[in-house]
Amino acid sequence: MKKYFLFTFTFLVISNCAKHATPELDCTTETIPENNFDSATISTVELTDAYEGYQNDELFLVDINSEGTREQLGFVPNAILLSSYQFDPAELDEHMQSMLVFYCVNARCAAGRLAAEYAQSLGFTNVHYMPAGIIGWREAEYAVCYPEVNSQNGQTGCPD
Repeated sequence: MKKYFLFTFTFLVISNCAKHATPELDCTTETIPENNFDSATISTVELTDAYEGYQNDELFLVDINSEGTREQLGFVPNAILLSSYQFDPAELDEHMQSMLVFYCVNARCAAGRLAAEYAQSLGFTNVHYMPAGIIGWREAEYAVCYPEVNSQNGQTGCPD
């Protein structure tokens, strides 16, 4: 009975994460603590608009996914890679005046939105959130990079 419950619970958590989810993905398996951020002032950016701004060097995409998620799903080329939604502000100091678009796995992942809210609370003013995340980016068949060592899918580096 315990094995059945554990299997069922694990299946429900993973399937709630995303259709591409595996136990290595951490988009909804963590409990996100309450925060004092004002999410009403964070605007969302549609995937196509983010891509256009990215192509025209009008914005910086900020990846909030874990290293394990990046190994499995990749990350946007030239994205700023942060490892937590409560990042060290020094990691973005040089981008204080830039347009920043945060993303994580997909719309079910709260980390990208929370990171955008956190950045805004630190004084960043041009902060946005892309709900489509890396899964939407991949489904649109936009370029994706992988960490140099990628045992999950055999791909490494960025496309030329």
